[in-house]
Amino acid sequence: MQRYAQYQSQLDKLLTSLRWGRKTASSSDLHVHLNGGAALNLRELIPRTQIRRAGAFFTGEDLGRKLVEAGTKNGRETQSAWDPTCGAGDLLLRWSERLPVDDNLHTTLKYWGNRIHGQDIHQSFIEVAKRRLVLAAIGRGSSLRRGETINFDRLFPNLRNSNLLRGTVNVPDSAVILMNPPFTMIATPVDCVLSQ
Repeated sequence: MQRYAQYQSQLDKLLTSLRWGRKTASSSDLHVHLNGGAALNLRELIPRTQIRRAGAFFTGEDLGRKLVEAGTKNGRETQSAWDPTCGAGDLLLRWSERLPVDDNLHTTLKYWGNRIHGQDIHQSFIEVAKRRLVLAAIGRGSSLRRGETINFDRLFPNLRNSNLLRGTVNVPDSAVILMNPPFTMIATPVDCVLSQ
């Protein structure tokens, strides 16, 4: 998945060209990266067999919104969400749509960073997720002030490169869990019994 870092570079160039929101972004430029562009670039950069082996799956815009809506019904309203297999952040992007935006990008990203939690086994996916979340905030009118900069290492501290199935799992308090399961082929244990 290291080749996916090429898409991260493409997003970095877009952020630079937008001067981090100080220059108006066309809605079509943003839309492609926030809705399907991550999956399209993955398919262009990574062989299909490697994608399948990794269990990489991207959630479409409509399905993501339905999942977020379902996660906030029946009094389960909260300001935080956790995707334990977040990939490039499709479900977290849908969650961010319900979070408030300040006209100052630093303020928005700090607020979002405390409420958006996720992990993935591929660091390149985490880096792309961060950049797509920044683009989402810019698309909603948030921008950097003159002289301000963004440090991606400090941005979204709750998006981590880790494996849900191995090691420590840091589940946030009072968060809606949004996830697609990892789609990989595994051998069925010999003692597995189908029950009805």
